[in-house]
Amino acid sequence: MYQINIVSRLWFIAIMTSPHLETSHSVELVPCDMRMDQSLDGLHLDCSNRNLEALPRHLGNQCVVSIDLSRNIFKTLERFDFRGLSSIRKLNISACNIEKVSSSAFQDLVLLEELDMKNNPVVGSGLPNGLFTPLPKLRRLFVSAPDTSTSDMIHWEELSNLTEIILTPRSNNSFKHVACS
Repeated sequence: MYQINIVSRLWFIAIMTSPHLETSHSVELVPCDMRMDQSLDGLHLDCSNRNLEALPRHLGNQCVVSIDLSRNIFKTLERFDFRGLSSIRKLNISACNIEKVSSSAFQDLVLLEELDMKNNPVVGSGLPNGLFTPLPKLRRLFVSAPDTSTSDMIHWEELSNLTEIILTPRSNNSFKHVACS
């Protein structure tokens, strides 16, 4: 495995190629900090607090194992938002004001082990059936709710491999740590 040591801010340039585009390419600039995540043996992209109204397309490749998208302002998560990110093992989408999540939003995140989606209104209104089904490796889940009673908001049967859930009420900074067995 090659060693990458990038610690300063950079503009991550992703080039989208499509079979429908023969000679032209679309270029999207994604302002992210990028660094090596030694614990996960891959790249971490920090796209937090960038006032993003939608998830940037083409965030990475198989080397990207962790993405922090927290504190942005996108309202929905759709089916193809995480397309091509099958190597992601940690995802932080906390405090993004997410109000709606497609039941297939996490379809491509088959290696995801940790998901932080606390401080988003969607959890209080209920998460769609099937949302966690494509996440067989999910071990840690961070969620917020109006209170720590989430039995009606999370479909526990989809989380059979979960080992830890951290519940934080949106009203204050206290939390409840639940170890699953």
